[in-house]
Amino acid sequence: MRLLIVMSVLIVAVAAAYTLVGISTYDPPPVQPLSFETPLQSPALEEEARGPVIDPELEKVKDEAISQIVAAIKSYDRVWPDLPPQAGSMQALVLQSIKRGAFPALYPDVPENPGETVSFVPYDIQIPLEDLVVQQDITIGDDFTDEEVAIENIEDIEIEEKEPFDYSRCLANSSIVLGDLEDNIMNCPSGEAGISRIISTGPGNDAIATGGTQAFIEPGSGDDLMKAGPEQTTIILDSFEGQKRIEMDCSRASIQDRRLSSDYPLAWTEPFIHYIVFGTQIRPEDILVEGNKITNKENGATLTFSRNCFNMHFTSNFF
Repeated sequence: MRLLIVMSVLIVAVAAAYTLVGISTYDPPPVQPLSFETPLQSPALEEEARGPVIDPELEKVKDEAISQIVAAIKSYDRVWPDLPPQAGSMQALVLQSIKRGAFPALYPDVPENPGETVSFVPYDIQIPLEDLVVQQDITIGDDFTDEEVAIENIEDIEIEEKEPFDYSRCLANSSIVLGDLEDNIMNCPSGEAGISRIISTGPGNDAIATGGTQAFIEPGSGDDLMKAGPEQTTIILDSFEGQKRIEMDCSRASIQDRRLSSDYPLAWTEPFIHYIVFGTQIRPEDILVEGNKITNKENGATLTFSRNCFNMHFTSNFF
């Protein structure tokens, strides 16, 4: 019995010693962050992570609309820099605003019948072919053939001066109409289908009628009377001087309740299709709007409407 007790004590002592050694030499594994083999996520979050499902047909139409805008801007880049210098404000202000996405690259062509579809078309400013050629024609004398015209014969080439193209008349096919330093009357007939017009006056007191055609009007510093609409009209006030009045046909000014062409799915968010574009030196705080009259608080110039159906665009916000 006594031997059994002694053996039990020895066993307990050895076990205790072994446990003590194990505890003193134990090196725990590094702490790992909590993770799951499959991330836990609600069905709603999974749907949000995947993003909305886009109809392939709608995506195709949207890509085509963007292609239309890019093609329009490329055509403006080719043609507008060749506009006469007097139309420079339009080229500088409008084209740069289009490229910044602040002005529509295509304008709404609104049919008279409310049931018909509104399409979006590019501005079609047509520079006469006669004005696209170099202002000096080179006339080769009869003594030279094409093969003989060389740099050593340049002194024998006659220069024929050309008369500048006459932009003062506004005809059905006129796309550019320019005034002079005097008082001008620019009474345009209806334009050919699809044509756009730039009508730029001068410092005189001018009278302008767009003929109902899509038009950019650049009134000068004088007291001007304008008649425009119903096609899309943009008035460019680079400096905004003088006392100006406009008789505006606003019958197709809004397309909020109209059916838009399905090949141009981009939203039209403006209340109207017509614009007033202010020059870079005119800030929103410089303008006072009272009913159908806009006043330049800096110099007292005014623009009075028969009806106000214009969006205002300040290029000072983008240049």
